[in-house]
Amino acid sequence: GIRRTKQRLRYFEEKYASSSSEFIRRYENDELNESLDFAEWVGEIRMLERLNEKSEILKDIRIAN
Repeated sequence: GIRRTKQRLRYFEEKYASSSSEFIRRYENDELNESLDFAEWVGEIRMLERLNEKSEILKDIRIAN
């Protein structure tokens, strides 16, 4: 899931010539118009955050065992 999400983020970054961090900053500051692509891009960014959090939890569980 993480690899696929990163691939989607790279697609948007290349398409719009912007990093995801710059895009989300501008999006959250209402500097961009709404679009389907932007909604998907935000979704992918949020998905990667959740997947990374879950991955860290799983690593902690394995270490604790």
